[in-house]
Amino acid sequence: MEYRRLVVHKDHRGCVLLDGDRPIASCRSVDKALELARTLAAAHHLRSGPGVVIELRRYGQQPRPVRVE
Repeated sequence: MEYRRLVVHKDHRGCVLLDGDRPIASCRSVDKALELARTLAAAHHLRSGPGVVIELRRYGQQPRPVRVE
């Protein structure tokens, strides 16, 4: 099964929300970026079913999955 991957990338400048490798939004905080990612995941679920993975990447750390509610 193919998954859509939304990534919240946090570094010293703020947060960038990526859809795969394509930047789609810039946020000042992780909470706002995760809120937007969860909203996009919910919309994707309503339109075409499950298959969204959200990851949080902090500078210098391994990415970790975030729970989609």
